[in-house]
Amino acid sequence: MDRYLARARERLLRMREEMLRRRSDHREGEEELLGVREADPGDAAAAEGGAIPLDSLNENEQARVAEIEAALTRIDEGSYGRCEQCEEPIGMRRLEAVPSARRCFTCETEHEKEHRSVHQG
Repeated sequence: MDRYLARARERLLRMREEMLRRRSDHREGEEELLGVREADPGDAAAAEGGAIPLDSLNENEQARVAEIEAALTRIDEGSYGRCEQCEEPIGMRRLEAVPSARRCFTCETEHEKEHRSVHQG
């Protein structure tokens, strides 16, 4: 299982890095199209391999990065791969498809039904 956790950690770190890089590339592309390029300390840090400020991400991107960070924390704490709702193991296929999954398929399905009914009326 240690090898599996190491691979999961690597995958989550790559996902986070890729998301931040895409956002940085997107932001630079927007600035080029608009002909706007101001000196920004955040850009200098990003160019030097530093962190991209989370406030430069939209709400969905921030939530996704937070989910990845939470999964990394669960790996560190030893609770990764266990459903937060029923405490049963989350299936490997689900974790491979959604490495940041907090709930097993059954509990996630119930959660989505409840969440959807609250938002619909």
